[in-house]
Amino acid sequence: MNNLIDWTLNTIRSEDPMMSWMEERRFEWVPLISDFLDKIVNGTTVIIMTDSERSWFNHYLCQTLNKKIKNRPYLPIVSFNSLGHNIQGLKTTEDFELLTDMLDISFKNDYIFWYIGRSRDDRFKLAKKREDSYMWVMDEEIQNSFFMRSNDELLDI
Repeated sequence: MNNLIDWTLNTIRSEDPMMSWMEERRFEWVPLISDFLDKIVNGTTVIIMTDSERSWFNHYLCQTLNKKIKNRPYLPIVSFNSLGHNIQGLKTTEDFELLTDMLDISFKNDYIFWYIGRSRDDRFKLAKKREDSYMWVMDEEIQNSFFMRSNDELLDI
């Protein structure tokens, strides 16, 4: 993990001065990203979910991470929205249990959620049920998640 901490610090300092805010938060970031990357390298499928305000980010990640021109292996990342037409309307506990059953079968219980958004969204509740979910939560500090402020003008960086 020390190599990842060092790499993060060097990247923050050399890449973009707008990323300086991340320098003081790297000790929060590195354990979360380390675990997340370990899962990806070992073949765990990542299902990206966002609240409605950050749906653009879901689209961006899915369009960008596996571009052929990146000259790297494809990552096992899919959009939650691509799992079916009726996915957006899930609200009840039974709905989420049925979805979880489908995901357990489809991905042989080897998947995690990457949730980006506020904690009051129904998708957050689904992500939180899996203790190994990777979460960027807006405006609320929640254990095992990366806290961000939705009104931060540097949020897109």
